Amino acid sequence: MCSEFRTVWAEPLTQFCQRVFENMGVPAQDALTTTDVLVLADLRGIESHGVARLRRYYTGLKNGVMVPKPNIQSEKLFNHGSSAMLYELFTGAYEPRCERW
Repeated sequence: MCSEFRTVWAEPLTQFCQRVFENMGVPAQDALTTTDVLVLADLRGIESHGVARLRRYYTGLKNGVMVPKPNIQSEKLFNHGSSAMLYELFTGAYEPRCERW
């Protein structure tokens, strides 16, 4: 295992990751969303959830464990107890709530 670190600018890293996802059949917008999450994790210092996971995603897509174009469905469930709550369940959906750098 290599202990050498290299500094990589966010924009080229983003472009590389997005190309990897798109080449694996992931739609462009989904590839960008996933890439943003990975790169932003690295920029925030959370390397365990950053671009280091790209190999895992690549392998999962290549082996069919992950699906590049999932059938995403939204369901609303109501709890009619004393404190009614509304939940939105998304299978496979994530939209970051932060602006791009």
